[in-house]
Amino acid sequence: MKVFLAFALWFGYLVGLGQNIEIESNVDQTSRDDSYVLHALTEEYDLLIAYTEECYWWSNQINYRVFAKQNEKWFFFAVSAHRPKNKTEFSKPTVRKKRVNADKVNALLNDWNDISFLNLDNDSLHITAIERTLPTDSTIKIKEVHFLSDGVNFRFEIITPTQYRIIEAYEPAYFLKEIPEIKLRQTFITGSKAFKLLLQETCAK
Repeated sequence: MKVFLAFALWFGYLVGLGQNIEIESNVDQTSRDDSYVLHALTEEYDLLIAYTEECYWWSNQINYRVFAKQNEKWFFFAVSAHRPKNKTEFSKPTVRKKRVNADKVNALLNDWNDISFLNLDNDSLHITAIERTLPTDSTIKIKEVHFLSDGVNFRFEIITPTQYRIIEAYEPAYFLKEIPEIKLRQTFITGSKAFKLLLQETCAK
């Protein structure tokens, strides 16, 4: 009986975890108010998980993939816009919406909790140089990685009615290979893969 009760409590914890997450803002209120996603989605949601990829080569495009929770229901949005050549402003966003399986989104949040994805620190994810002690003479050498000027920045925006947290990494696989000491990049890659698996399954239907 005790084993069954413990399992029930553990299962309930996992399910509930995906439904009620807590995040801490790492940007100011002005940044939250300026969020493109918040302006594109006219209704209010309890939680938004927005993802985009930024690069110089497609800087004239905006593409967000968003999972949004409203009254215990989850929805998926594809938000896109483009900036015509020689123009400074983007077109009005195109928004496509559909209902998605709540259990699968909650499972993603549980996976993220297991690796503390939502607590990742952007300053650590942006480190491009590190001190290393040489084994031969115990001197310290600074390793500075060549910066990729045309790489991709992978960006998550986690938004609640009161909080706004950005988690992003620029070419995390490249920098992880060059500076494996920054293990948080592996956490970012693992969490991103879990998100993209859900995204792939959602978009395939």
